[in-house]
Amino acid sequence: MKTFKLLPHSWQTVGWIITGMGAGLMLFGASMDKSAELFLVSSLWVIGSALWTIGFLFLAFSQELYEDERIRSIRMNTLGIVAIIYGIMIILYPIMDFVCLQFTGGSLKLASITAIRGIFFKPLIIYVVLFKFFLWKENRSLQYEENA
Repeated sequence: MKTFKLLPHSWQTVGWIITGMGAGLMLFGASMDKSAELFLVSSLWVIGSALWTIGFLFLAFSQELYEDERIRSIRMNTLGIVAIIYGIMIILYPIMDFVCLQFTGGSLKLASITAIRGIFFKPLIIYVVLFKFFLWKENRSLQYEENA
């Protein structure tokens, strides 16, 4: 079986720190009052979302403490599920944008930015959350079998 070249396990800590910093910047930018300068708020949001994405990339592509065949199969199954979800999102986002434009009279630029943001960020987040969940579930079932 062909193996992936992944980052060392220690990069997961770096990923969690960068993700936390990005989420903090986005929350700080969102909590600023309406009188704050729009450039500052949007800059905080852009920098925060970039850090958030980079942190999730480190989380997604770093090894677990003990990387074996079981973890590789969980990683591949999660990637397949995310590919299916991503395909569905690519089909549904233009439809949702069209419906929003028809019923709300919103601007095309705002709808396009919302769709692009959703298409690019969500699959990475879904991958990390599903991978960690499946890994936790597998480890839990192995511990249950050892105790029984």
